[in-house]
Amino acid sequence: MSQDVQRNSMANCKCAKCKSPLVDPVQLSACLHILCKSCITYVESVFLNNINCPKCGQENAKPSILNRISRIEHPKNPGRVTCDFDESHENALWNCFFCAKNFCSQCRSNHPLDHGDGISLLAPLRDIQLYGAQVEKLDVTTNNAIDNTDCSLGSSSGFLGSIGENCPMCGTNSCPHIDVLEKLHAPPEAEGTLCEFSSHKGCDGRPLPKNYFCLPCWKPVCGECSLKGDHKLHTSKNLENMKDHLRLMLCDLRKRVAILSAKAKRDREDQREVQDRLKEHAESVSKEMDRRKCKILEEVTRIFNMAVDDAEYQAKDIVRIYSKELEQTDGLCTFLDGLSSALELEVDENLNTAQYISVFNNIDKAESIVEEMRREVMNRSKPQEQRLVLCSLNMFSPCDKSVAAIGRECRQPLLSFSFKMNDEISFVHSIVVKGSDQCFISCQMISGRNYDAILHYQGECSNPVEKVIDVERGRYYISRMESGEIVASYSSENLNAIKYFESDKLLLEQGDFAEFDNTMQLQFEPRGIAATKQNTILLCVAVPQDKKGKVKRSPLGHRETSYLMLLSLQGKVLEEAQHIDTDTLSPNCVAVSDSGEICVCDPNNSTIAILDSKLKLKE
Repeated sequence: MSQDVQRNSMANCKCAKCKSPLVDPVQLSACLHILCKSCITYVESVFLNNINCPKCGQENAKPSILNRISRIEHPKNPGRVTCDFDESHENALWNCFFCAKNFCSQCRSNHPLDHGDGISLLAPLRDIQLYGAQVEKLDVTTNNAIDNTDCSLGSSSGFLGSIGENCPMCGTNSCPHIDVLEKLHAPPEAEGTLCEFSSHKGCDGRPLPKNYFCLPCWKPVCGECSLKGDHKLHTSKNLENMKDHLRLMLCDLRKRVAILSAKAKRDREDQREVQDRLKEHAESVSKEMDRRKCKILEEVTRIFNMAVDDAEYQAKDIVRIYSKELEQTDGLCTFLDGLSSALELEVDENLNTAQYISVFNNIDKAESIVEEMRREVMNRSKPQEQRLVLCSLNMFSPCDKSVAAIGRECRQPLLSFSFKMNDEISFVHSIVVKGSDQCFISCQMISGRNYDAILHYQGECSNPVEKVIDVERGRYYISRMESGEIVASYSSENLNAIKYFESDKLLLEQGDFAEFDNTMQLQFEPRGIAATKQNTILLCVAVPQDKKGKVKRSPLGHRETSYLMLLSLQGKVLEEAQHIDTDTLSPNCVAVSDSGEICVCDPNNSTIAILDSKLKLKE
């Protein structure tokens, strides 16, 4: 009964990819979706690093790599991990971190080549190929590739002196990288050749020699250790029979180092080209500063010389910093060359057991260093190419001590500008400044269709570009919001209103055909208008008196000669100032500063007042 329930429940569980009942289910680490083992294998073959879930698209780590890190194998059959190359072989003892395959000791020698002739190298080289390294395809079998390698164990090329004083990765002169490189160049040292267990002795009572090598544990053992204890279930081989295996490892390591070295050398050449350009740039900066020096007034020559020295120092400092980065890259290339040279080894037939042990220990360390070097080369970011930006001549002043800075060019806006207005202008109502050389003016013209217009000026003071926009007849006070919209208070014989136009650029494009939208109609005549950073409108409204001198009522029922209103763009009254602490103040003009302070002006009483956001007089 329980088995039927289990089968039915598993039949209801579908694979997130093939939508079939799960077979050998595997759960993803991030999104927790479950896939069949065969589907996981296919998805892993598509992606080089992390995989994307076929159902939700979320990025997940490869399950095989997670198994490798946690030392847990995912068996295809319960209780047994088979060889991915041939399931008829013995249980798999090895797992490749890059290609995510399990293989036995018999297939380990065939691992660098997947299926024989014409096959590309495995994942480590394919990863590097993404960064531009050209990986040649192998046209020979594994044995031929091993026989053609020029390797020699125990040789020293005297290469260490060219690396420099410090390791390019650690920055010190004593680190594991330098230590392994020195050991690879030096002849193999005789290390512990006898078994450390006192119970493992021969007939003569002496400790047994370590004549075997345990492949899973990667350490030499004696005959007793290979048959008993922790190594009894492991595959062990005689050290004399490990020559082919050693040659294969050296060949694979040398190829990986060669690709990393080629990548690093190309980076070095690129950085040298950048260094040359920076030197030329430093020279051009010096020449340009000398040329500009002649244009400075005589009284600021001394200060300008200080600025020149500062700029030249900064330019040289850029080159110095970049040269230091290049020196580190050069040291990395040199180290890789040394490692590559050290791996050009050949198995000596006359090595004794102690030397074999030393070589295997060094090769094991070299493997980890090669992987560390791969990450260093791939993740190493190129130093930023910084340049000096020289400011324009009109920014020089006697108090400037520095005229150059690292970064992009940025010109300081002019503090003021002027231009000659059109002779046809009769009276200016309002002005709106945009940038450092543009402005809009609402005015009354001497001639024209309606005698009222909005003018746009742009350009230099001596020769500005003028555009006249003939608008509906009436008096306009205009203001511009930060996003570019134009708001205007409009008054004529028939209409008092607040008008709105969606863009200053569109206003210039449409010209005389531009039409403002009415946002709110007013009972009384509006005057000055200003837009705030909160996209609200400040409006001055004048309430006329009747013939008897009595004040008419405002739209909100207040009895005032004039008042200030805070409105939304939809025309809703947010705040209203009636007296502003004095009955004599009748503001006709209003402006808003960058800090949010409100300034109102009463030209009739020659009064200016500063208000806060609540339209109260600011102390």
